[in-house]
Amino acid sequence: MSLTSATAALHPSPRPRPAQRVHHRGSTIVGEAPAAD
Repeated sequence: MSLTSATAALHPSPRPRPAQRVHHRGSTIVGEAPAAD
């Protein structure tokens, strides 16, 4: 995970990337797999 991905996960950007169009439920890697769900 790059620093950009970590930052985007903590601070959602105004224009989220297609890969981040997943229900954000506190997951570390958005778009891949929920961290705790």
